[in-house]
Amino acid sequence: MRATLVCLLAFSAAAPALANAPMDDASLGIVATEDYSAQWREVLATERATSIERLTAYAEARNFPVNTTDLGALSQLRDANGTPCAMAYLVEQSGHTAIIDELSVTANGTKFGTLTEGALYDWTLTSGLTLDETAMVQEPGFFAGDELGMQYEPIVQLEEDRLYSHFSVTTQMLQARTEMSLDLAVEALGDAVFSAPPMADYTDEWRTYFTTQRAAHIDNLREYSNAGVFPQNDFQRGLASMLRDASGRPCAMAYVIETSGHSDLIDTLVASNNTVRFDGLTDGALYDWTLTSGLLLEEAAMVQVPDMGWDMGMDPAFQEQLQLVEVARIQAHLTATALALEAADSTVIATAIERLDDRVNTLPPADVTLASL
Repeated sequence: MRATLVCLLAFSAAAPALANAPMDDASLGIVATEDYSAQWREVLATERATSIERLTAYAEARNFPVNTTDLGALSQLRDANGTPCAMAYLVEQSGHTAIIDELSVTANGTKFGTLTEGALYDWTLTSGLTLDETAMVQEPGFFAGDELGMQYEPIVQLEEDRLYSHFSVTTQMLQARTEMSLDLAVEALGDAVFSAPPMADYTDEWRTYFTTQRAAHIDNLREYSNAGVFPQNDFQRGLASMLRDASGRPCAMAYVIETSGHSDLIDTLVASNNTVRFDGLTDGALYDWTLTSGLLLEEAAMVQVPDMGWDMGMDPAFQEQLQLVEVARIQAHLTATALALEAADSTVIATAIERLDDRVNTLPPADVTLASL
């Protein structure tokens, strides 16, 4: 699950008490305290945007809890079937399912709008939502129990439609109130603004992203190898690498990049540096692509098998035979490479994550079918 920014959460009855960060200024004889309000506002803005996106997804799924016990309107973290309310869902999706697991047993009727302390209150402080907004998001459910008899099905449908409409309007309201609510959320942090906000760590998301990317690249590499349409080195004798040949046929890595949604990257490089190689890259567009591709630079270099050039003045029949041999050589190399990539253990993904450096503090692209620069 996502390692959220909510490191303030304390599983106790007390709200977080973060120590001030005093800085002595001996020359002035005073003690200054650094204010991280601006940084906290950025953190809260990110968390708020994520919560709004998740609330939208929750509404579209139309899987809402059903009130089968209270003849009035009931707030419940989870219903009898374990379906979470909207706020419980947001807490779970932020990586804190354990909080909801516990409270759904001990205090399932908890109302976010009345919180003054505890784990859910602490979560709210760093969620980017105000307490009033969490109360609105938690919308109680009207009774829809079996006692309704023949009216059960239509009432359940009406209730589903009502909740869907409520959440649709609520997400719009949250968007519209963002600037004002962030001001209020920063104010609610109190003395916490005198300590730097925690750095986000999206290692788990990147691990999932890299695993998905890697599998897609291997599939595309096999597709490329099986097709057997490789570039022809017609500009120099011996082995040479090229992204595309004169006829526009891509090398294996160029094909993998193109099928990841970045043909424009290959177009640009073919025009400027068609013989660029992956081994030894330390910066630039190809380096950045590889960094977020799920492949290590060493693996990309292995995929980028160079092509053999021939004397173009040789007998055409003999040259054709040599080309068949070259196709077989490249196919054998790529087949073995795909197997090696597939067999690589988890340390490869760990190394790819390590090489992200501070990029691990930002979420990977939402569309896991595309690597992102």
